[in-house]
Amino acid sequence: MPLGVVQVAAGENHSAALTADGQLYTWGRGKYGQLGHGDWGNRPRPVQVASLRGIRTKQVSCGADHTLVLAEAEAEAGTGGADSSACRRLVYSFGRGTWGATGLGSTDNTCRPSRVQGLESEDVVQVSAGSRHSLALSTSHQVFAFGNNDFGQLGLDPGLVSNGRGPPGGFHSGGGDVVSPRRLTSLPALPVLAVLALGDASMVLLQEARPGENVVAGPHPARRAGRHLMPYDLPDLRHLAAAAATASADGRMVRDVVTAVEDVLSSPGYVLALFADGKPSSSASASASGSHTGTTAIAGRASSQQSLGAAVTHGSSTSLSILEAAANVGDSDKAGTEGGRGSEGSVPSVPVGMDVSAIQACFAALLRLYNREVVAALGNSLMKLLDAIFLLVSTGPVPGSRPPSSGGPVGLGGIAGGSGARSVLGTTAATPAAGASLRSFPGTAAAGLGDGAGSGDSVAGARLSLLRVLFVVFQCPLLSGSGMGLGLSSSLASRLISVTLRLPGDALQLLCTWLVSLPWELLGGRVVRPLQQYLSKLAEGGIVGPDGRAEVLAAARVMAGLHAANEKAGGKLPFSEFFNQQLSTHVNLRSEYLLWLEVAGGRSTPPSGSAAAAISQPLMSLCQTPFLLTPEAKSRILQGEAQIQKEAEMSASAREALLQGLHPISAVFLDISVRRASILADTAQQLASRPPHHLKRPLRVSFVSQGVAEEGVDQGGVSREFFQLLVAEIFQPQYGMFTYSEESRTFWFNTSACLEDGAAGEFRLVGLVLGLAIYNGVILDVHFPQVGPMASTRLVRYGKVPVCVRTFSI
Repeated sequence: MPLGVVQVAAGENHSAALTADGQLYTWGRGKYGQLGHGDWGNRPRPVQVASLRGIRTKQVSCGADHTLVLAEAEAEAGTGGADSSACRRLVYSFGRGTWGATGLGSTDNTCRPSRVQGLESEDVVQVSAGSRHSLALSTSHQVFAFGNNDFGQLGLDPGLVSNGRGPPGGFHSGGGDVVSPRRLTSLPALPVLAVLALGDASMVLLQEARPGENVVAGPHPARRAGRHLMPYDLPDLRHLAAAAATASADGRMVRDVVTAVEDVLSSPGYVLALFADGKPSSSASASASGSHTGTTAIAGRASSQQSLGAAVTHGSSTSLSILEAAANVGDSDKAGTEGGRGSEGSVPSVPVGMDVSAIQACFAALLRLYNREVVAALGNSLMKLLDAIFLLVSTGPVPGSRPPSSGGPVGLGGIAGGSGARSVLGTTAATPAAGASLRSFPGTAAAGLGDGAGSGDSVAGARLSLLRVLFVVFQCPLLSGSGMGLGLSSSLASRLISVTLRLPGDALQLLCTWLVSLPWELLGGRVVRPLQQYLSKLAEGGIVGPDGRAEVLAAARVMAGLHAANEKAGGKLPFSEFFNQQLSTHVNLRSEYLLWLEVAGGRSTPPSGSAAAAISQPLMSLCQTPFLLTPEAKSRILQGEAQIQKEAEMSASAREALLQGLHPISAVFLDISVRRASILADTAQQLASRPPHHLKRPLRVSFVSQGVAEEGVDQGGVSREFFQLLVAEIFQPQYGMFTYSEESRTFWFNTSACLEDGAAGEFRLVGLVLGLAIYNGVILDVHFPQVGPMASTRLVRYGKVPVCVRTFSI
């Protein structure tokens, strides 16, 4: 994936790149071990240096055939003395040791990163690799040199060089090699700002300090001198926005914020580093020495994903549990922290390594400036961010998806490429065709797939990183319309949905689980309601053509994932939050229902419209997402369905009557004649004698009094009176089928009656009566309490009688 490159170094035949999370990638010729992969082979594309995983790399420098790495590593528990500090700065080297440029005390080549023992007692802040020699600078302004000195590039006294492998040489005339770091003593006693080894020459930048001035050693983001020698330091957007707010009259501060937003929020790797949890503030040691504020340290996290398998590449057979396991690999020691597993088999609460409060604080600080330039930069950067992800996960057309915009390069962060595109560790994303599947981008293929080892691990780690980036974007307030009238919400929501639906079903389910784990006010205000607003705008504008319909169904599918995760979480948000009034009002419900029947293959019972099923495959009808439709819309669908079935049954009955020589009018209605005094018994007897398909005919009721039918034609009023009298009879306490609660004024099933012999038939009659009423468009005055899914499940399992309260699927 786009890793957010913060530094690139190039030698004569090999290159290295440092990412925002402190991981090192190398590629090129490996004849002398300068790639650090444990062998002497070449690498045609970037591959992560596995030996340095879990170690936060701060700087990298490439010589002709050797590599220097400045890193921070946590001190081992139980160590004492100076080594017991929270972090230690270590210098690693690997590659060609012929002239001692690796500083390892010998001239042997090494293919694995090894600590430079001669610098372990020093607090090194910068390293620089020349063609055949190396330099290092410590916080105490001491410069160390090692390697070849044929041209005097080490700047050492002749007596010191004589201790090396070769003969002694002078300061300028040179001669001899030094295989271990030696301190330069010939430099003036001035602060050292930077060191630079170039070819067979060396340069040291000094500063004349004023009396009492404390000058920090080495390159520093606060000053220009030598700043290009160190990795890009991610700006802290929150602090920059706060500074701009206090200096509102200074336009330069706002421009700095705009530049920082465009740089950071357009790169997936930078976004992950910016919002990583548990990372310290920028350069603690430098801050203690009077460094500037407004930057965050580039936090590192081990990216080792263990035995996840290559099946996660396309998600065809990958279960949610595999991705959940990947999300928690390497973090099992963080028991009790946010994002960790609470118990075995539980779903992770939030993405491991993401700081939700930092995400919210950053967005709030930027929007609190009330500056249109900042808001526009935020929206455009997030669009570029989604474009980058879109190119990476695109494997084919998805209904409702839009190709990324072609107006400018995508923000992959780090290396400038040609033709208006940016290259990430050698992979150029210039056109949609260049964005291949997850298997082909550097977070996967480049990170070890070339060796055929750990391919599934890299793929899973890359996909989880993309999910974390989407987790951040879903929380942006611009989705809810906080865009100062710039119209960013709809375009951003459309692009976000397009990218999200490029994910396989298991990844989408995990992302929705993470989003539902947010506090309910964030889940509702930042995720669900903005998507509802987007759906409402689409519905109000009219669902015109295949594209408009595809956009609606795409948004509905994302809502289906959120609804399923919300139900799994026990209903953190009430079901009413998922109703969409505008969609229910403007959509053609009859067409949606007919499409639903078509999806069912012509069967009378359409397939399940559950939200979980809607995640795994594209939607064909909004009836597959019933939670979006209001009760009124569902009632209209039921009435429309009943009318279709009535017409079909009447037509079939009329044909059957004609074949039997009867008049069709005598066979197209469900005629029921009842006595008012025995309405329950008469109804039960007549319904029991009818075949099931007769119940689909239009109902026609007549009351009988003293053996004679009462006058009047049933045009709806007689049927309503029939159902009112029948329901009042059924719910009489004397029958004991239902109990009445005075407190809630609702009826419920009498559990004792459910266990009696013949109870199933009696309750079936109740179901027939209620079903016939709904089928014939009669509203009954029956008060049942609202029953959730869990309550329905308990009813199914209660007692010996298979009593079940089923919820309508539309």
